Amino acid sequence: MPGLDALAGQEDMVRALRRDLAAGRRAHAYLFEGQAGTGRLAMARAWAAENWCQDPAGGGCGTCRPCRLLAQGRHPDYCELPRGRREIGLAHFSGEAAATRSDPVDHPPVLPFLRMRPVEAPFRVVVVPDAERLRGEPANAFLKTLEEPPGGALILLTAGARDRLPATVVSRCRRVPVRPLPGGLLAAELRRRAPPDRTDADLADLAALAEGSLGFALALLGDGGALEEWRWLSRAFGEVLERPGDARAYALARGLAARLPPAGAGGQAPRRVAAAALLDRCVLWLRGTLRDRRTDPRAAWRALEAAANAGLRLSANVNPELTLVSAGLEMASAFQET
Repeated sequence: MPGLDALAGQEDMVRALRRDLAAGRRAHAYLFEGQAGTGRLAMARAWAAENWCQDPAGGGCGTCRPCRLLAQGRHPDYCELPRGRREIGLAHFSGEAAATRSDPVDHPPVLPFLRMRPVEAPFRVVVVPDAERLRGEPANAFLKTLEEPPGGALILLTAGARDRLPATVVSRCRRVPVRPLPGGLLAAELRRRAPPDRTDADLADLAALAEGSLGFALALLGDGGALEEWRWLSRAFGEVLERPGDARAYALARGLAARLPPAGAGGQAPRRVAAAALLDRCVLWLRGTLRDRRTDPRAAWRALEAAANAGLRLSANVNPELTLVSAGLEMASAFQET
C-alpha cells in the first residue's frame, strides 16, 4: 500500500494532514474529494497507514506490522466498504438487510464493527469509497457515528464532489481536496510506467485525454484505439474552430456517426454505449478549450450544452447514429454564432 509520499501532485494536502497529526488535531472523519482516478481512495488508505505506522519517522513506512497488515488486507481493525455497488444500503451499516436486497454484504457491518474494541490498533478505521451512494435511511443511520465515532475511530469517505452527498454528512467531515495532476506531471508519471515504444507525443495526448486523472490515463495507456479517436476528434474540432462553416460541421457530424460499431446481434445497446463514450470525449475536448482559452467561452459552453442534451437523448433511447449527427451539427454551430 503506497504511503502519502507516493501520491504525486498532492504535496500541499499531505503537508496539511501531517501538520494536523503532529499537532494532535486529527479529525474524526475526513472526506477525500476529487474526480475519479486522481488517487482519492489511495490517499484515504495512505492516511490510515500514516495514523497507525510504528516507524518513529512516520509516513507509512510499509515495513512495520500495521503497514504490512494493511498492505495484505488483513488488519483486524480496518474495514473498507466495496466499490462499484449501485447503492450503500442499511445492511452495510447496521447489518439489517431490506427484504428486497439481493446482493450480500461481504464485510462486517460498519456500526457493530466500530463498537467493538480494537484488536491491535489504538482505534478502528472505516473507509467508505464513492460515498455519494450514501442516501436516505443508511445516511441517517451513519450520521451519529460520523459525529462521535466510538473509541476515537477514524472514518474516511471519498467522493467526486461534496454536493453529491447529503449536507449533513459533509458537515461532519474535514474536507481534503484531491487535485487532478497538471499535464506535465501526468505525462512524466506516464513516462515512468509506459512501454518504451510510447512516444512523448503519445503521452502528452494521453495526459490531455485523462484530464489530470492518473488512473484514467493508465487505463488508456494500452488502448491505441482511444488515442487514435482522441486525435481524430482534436483534428475535427480544430478544423471547426479554424474555419467555421457548414462543410466542417457536416464533416464532424458524419465522422462521429462513422465511429459507431456496426449494428449486430446486441441491437442498439452497444452502439448507444459507444455513442455515450464519444460524447464524453467531446466534453473532455471542449472543457480543454475553456481551460486553455482557445475560443470564446460562450461558444464552448453552448457546445457543452449540446453534448449534454445529446446524452439525454441517448438515455431516452433515441437512435445513437442520429443523436451523434445532430450533436455534431449543434456543437459545430455553437462556434458559428456571434
